[in-house]
Amino acid sequence: MSHFKVLLTAVSAGLLLAQLPSVSPEEGAAQYQSALNLPKISQPELPKLPAPDPPLEIPSAFFGCWEGNPKGFDAILADPGSRTSTEFGRIVFCYMRDSTEVPEFEIRVVAHKTLLSFILVHLGLGYVRSRFIDANSKVYRVNGSQLLARTTVTLEVTEGWIYKLPVTRRQLVIDEELATIVSPASMFVSGRQFLDVSGHRSAADWHASFRRW
Repeated sequence: MSHFKVLLTAVSAGLLLAQLPSVSPEEGAAQYQSALNLPKISQPELPKLPAPDPPLEIPSAFFGCWEGNPKGFDAILADPGSRTSTEFGRIVFCYMRDSTEVPEFEIRVVAHKTLLSFILVHLGLGYVRSRFIDANSKVYRVNGSQLLARTTVTLEVTEGWIYKLPVTRRQLVIDEELATIVSPASMFVSGRQFLDVSGHRSAADWHASFRRW
């Protein structure tokens, strides 16, 4: 090979290397980790999550607040005899380096639409009302552009029917979310929601696209 060809090959290789993006060792390791996933619900039972990975730092791509609206569930499972479920709408997640806040989570507990409940509600003889109290979220896993968290939503639920006195109680709704960054302004979230009312359990899958708020 002539000196000219050797020089040309070296120059071409140098140009190719110069065009490749610079990746830190930490970023390179993250790219080769297995992607996180959130299995579809198979029973209305809250799964156990292992302890969070220490130290856990939220990637900067998540920083800020994100808004989305699932507009319903993909699938619902419930114990036989379960009389209540949830409906929800607009959600806002705010991410910082080492914490997550949930300033808004539109959710309410509703009675199943049985014939009896329909008649009682229609006649003004029964109701189920709920009021949002607060929501706390904890991140369990982080992997590159993905984040797995569990959010605990506290509601105040009042239920009253003609055949019993109204009862007001605190109710917890557990929601798991797997958030994946799609672009600087877009995030996709798949979730699982769990509810247990007096031993009657229900669970539901949901998904939504979120945008920066």
